Amino acid sequence: MSDSPEDHSDGPPDDAERDASGESAVEKTPEQLIADAQAEKAKLVAMGIAVLSVVIICVWCVVGSLSGGDEDSDSSAMAEIMCEEFVADRLKAPSTADFSGASTVAVGASTYKVTGAVDAENGFGAMIRVQYVCQVRYDGDDLWTAEYVRLLE
Repeated sequence: MSDSPEDHSDGPPDDAERDASGESAVEKTPEQLIADAQAEKAKLVAMGIAVLSVVIICVWCVVGSLSGGDEDSDSSAMAEIMCEEFVADRLKAPSTADFSGASTVAVGASTYKVTGAVDAENGFGAMIRVQYVCQVRYDGDDLWTAEYVRLLE
């Protein structure tokens, strides 16, 4: 026998006869090739689902942050405004009121406690500072109820 280039030995296949996994391509049956293709397709589908999930989560986070999202902070700000109105109603000269240092805490699902200070004229025309505590409840349809308003002189 001669060692011609066309002569195939029983030794290991050369690099041209190997696939990406290192297995001999000539040794695979059609069923194995189909199984390998299905496995590769399953990997690609799984990767696609993972990427799509990440994209959906990112879009959800961005849309949530752009929508203003924090309804509770809007209600807290409105509770502060409403308390200022309820406090002003109890002052001798409400038009002179200058509110400062307000702090708002949610004490229930739609109830807020607001504390702060107000500078306003008293009955003698002198400017005085009064601390206040106010608790309001949002009843829906832009209706707020003062549960209590206390002026601490």
